[in-house]
Amino acid sequence: MKNKHDQLLQKLIFFIPINYLEGFQLFHDEVKKIPICKAIYTDGDEVKHDFIKFFIGFLKKNKKTKILFGQHSFRSGLDDYDLYFDYIKSICSNYLTWGWSQSRNLIKSFGSLRIYNSLEKFKNLQNVNSEEKTICLILSSFSILGDCLYDNYFENINAEKSRINLLRNLKQDLNINIYLKPRSGSFLLPNKVKFYRSFKTMSEKTKLQNIYKKFQVIIFERLSLGIIECIYLDQPSIFYYPNNLYQHKNSKFKSLILLLKQSNLYFNKIEDFKDLLSDKNEIQKWWNNKKNKFYRKKIIKKFGLKISKKKLIKIKRISQ
Repeated sequence: MKNKHDQLLQKLIFFIPINYLEGFQLFHDEVKKIPICKAIYTDGDEVKHDFIKFFIGFLKKNKKTKILFGQHSFRSGLDDYDLYFDYIKSICSNYLTWGWSQSRNLIKSFGSLRIYNSLEKFKNLQNVNSEEKTICLILSSFSILGDCLYDNYFENINAEKSRINLLRNLKQDLNINIYLKPRSGSFLLPNKVKFYRSFKTMSEKTKLQNIYKKFQVIIFERLSLGIIECIYLDQPSIFYYPNNLYQHKNSKFKSLILLLKQSNLYFNKIEDFKDLLSDKNEIQKWWNNKKNKFYRKKIIKKFGLKISKKKLIKIKRISQ
């Protein structure tokens, strides 16, 4: 490749649907052996795995199968101009959310199997009592080519710069140990390697059961399933999203942000929560405030329901 600095062009090759060019007939013939079913439910695999895409294609052709997709992430369906969401709406019979709904019959309030499974994994976690002041920043994975309006290379560069500004401020003004939990793609700026080395950085493979209940506060830089998990687990957490980043227009997203503000979980200015982090007692007062707890419950009810036995019975009725 002649232009080594053109990251967009370098990454584009990985987005080409290879199985539609090479091995198409092999995939087609193997998936065709799977019996046609009356209904199928998935909440993410319809995008990740090509053999499921092929199978859903056969089901769509059959026209008699109910295709049910569940909300995969906290922000699924809430982003502006989301290609992924538009795609799954175009091929499903119903879209089942974590609590919110729309007037159209396509989108129904349901609950999350992901949340249920997470809480089953984390139900035996115990608080680690330590005098050490610690916070953990959960780093987002920044894509080069995003599937919604705010998730693109230029916006993500701004997001990483905002992250660096946050870390610089916290390190300078607070006597506190800051840990970073990265994911694949968390770092876009090549000239900031030395800066990140000044923090305690975990492995990308570090499991969340080794993070929850281990830190006084966990900070998220994007809407994440982890925020819902923290509310359920009674783990003090913050969603930090400064005003210089993309501001969503989606009405459901705005409704969620309002609830996060009312629960004092959402902050867009560092100075509004920096002092809070410096005192363990202040953290507990903030987190256990009755008003904050009330609105956290509303977040769960409207945007973070876990699946229940009643809902599982309901999915059987929807699929008929």
